[in-house]
Amino acid sequence: MASGTFYCFIAQGRGLGGGLGLSFGGATGASVADRARSLMMRYPDSAGMRLVVVSASEWSGRAETSDNGGMFTSSFSVSDNAGAIKNYLARQGGLSSAAAQAAAEVAKALNLQSVNPGTGEFMVGVPVPDAAPGAPVQQQPFVATQPAVTPDPTGRLDTSGARKFLVWSIINTILLGFFIFPIFAIVQSVRAQKSTTPEEYEKHKKLAKWFNIAPYGLYAVIILISIVFGLVVGAMNANKTASSNNAYSSSALAGMPLSLQSHGNTYVLESFTVSTGTDGNTVVTITGSGFGAMPIVNGNNIIPIYCTFDSIDGREFAFLDASIKSTTTSFHFGTSATPKTVTFFPEDNRSDKHTFNWK
Repeated sequence: MASGTFYCFIAQGRGLGGGLGLSFGGATGASVADRARSLMMRYPDSAGMRLVVVSASEWSGRAETSDNGGMFTSSFSVSDNAGAIKNYLARQGGLSSAAAQAAAEVAKALNLQSVNPGTGEFMVGVPVPDAAPGAPVQQQPFVATQPAVTPDPTGRLDTSGARKFLVWSIINTILLGFFIFPIFAIVQSVRAQKSTTPEEYEKHKKLAKWFNIAPYGLYAVIILISIVFGLVVGAMNANKTASSNNAYSSSALAGMPLSLQSHGNTYVLESFTVSTGTDGNTVVTITGSGFGAMPIVNGNNIIPIYCTFDSIDGREFAFLDASIKSTTTSFHFGTSATPKTVTFFPEDNRSDKHTFNWK
């Protein structure tokens, strides 16, 4: 149970209606004592406290002024009259200036005020727990906490936590120094160790942390860009290879179909392909028409169309044998060399040569 004094400061003003946004405590026709007790009950620790009602003539009617004017002549709030409240508590209650200020802040924080809208009578409640005269009242309903930084036994700020950031920064500088950021992290780590206030320490420690993390993010971005770049370049090369192959085919077929006369028969070469036989050697196959009519010379079947090719290294090869069907003829060579150009000509007119690029 708390003990102390609950001061109820009264000021008489003009009729207020209801437009000031104040808390109306108690009925309009209630006595001053009842309204004061009702206001005191709004203080959570009012049990055991004595009530002291301070009339307007006792505190705000005097000639002395405060830092905010001191009187309820123009406005009705704790904030605007804190000076007069503080003067009274210091003079009559025996409180120090700091203790009186703390008591006024509690009243402001808890909105311990009420008004009679009919008469304009205004009340402000200020709780003051018992304390030694002149000692500040320790009432802090709202306390902001600071980061816990423990001083070392010598009384200096404990900045030992910054050492791990310094080690981390040095390792990152060795591994990822080309990003520069680890160097900045070393600088911030050293500054954190030399900090003299908790705020300065936390600031430099946070900067050291982010400067150490930044290279990893950039490294991930570079890897991602490299992967995307590699995929794009690979796709471009694939398209280029496909286009090149198409160009070879078009070049090979340029001049087709080709009509050749051999031993009085007409043979039409519509296209040809180059492949590898089961023995691993080169095979050139022509597709066309007229191959069903095989010429006979001296009682022997004659291959009407001949084929040769020049390899990429400049050597010329002639076919060893041929497989003839009605629409195709396959020339088998005794080499696995890749043709650069392929030449066709009639068996009975070997000067009538027609050469096609293959590669």
